[in-house]
Amino acid sequence: MNNRERFDFMKKNFPNVFTLNAEDVIKNLINFLIDSLYVPVKGEIIKKVDKNRLNRFRISEDEPINWWNLKCKEVNIINNDNFSVKIEEAEKNSCDSFCHYIESFMYSYGWKCHVETEW
Repeated sequence: MNNRERFDFMKKNFPNVFTLNAEDVIKNLINFLIDSLYVPVKGEIIKKVDKNRLNRFRISEDEPINWWNLKCKEVNIINNDNFSVKIEEAEKNSCDSFCHYIESFMYSYGWKCHVETEW
């Protein structure tokens, strides 16, 4: 059962207990995917982008992304099966490999998302 199937199951069978909406679930998953690209810095409270992970997920290091503040800020439902996602702190229409990373993982979780980036 992927994430979307689990979400639908919980909404159907436990509507009074399971109160998350699809937009919040998607936002949390996308921010988890973004956080997965970082590693902690020993002795510091900060984290840094893991270049090995960027390479592994085929995300170009040349894309104009402000890694320090990168976050999913908005998710909107287009219809029952498709969602529009806005990620802030990346150049609009210039981060194809990063958007593909997010879209492909979200699709594997059962969510059809179109990612747009903006400063």
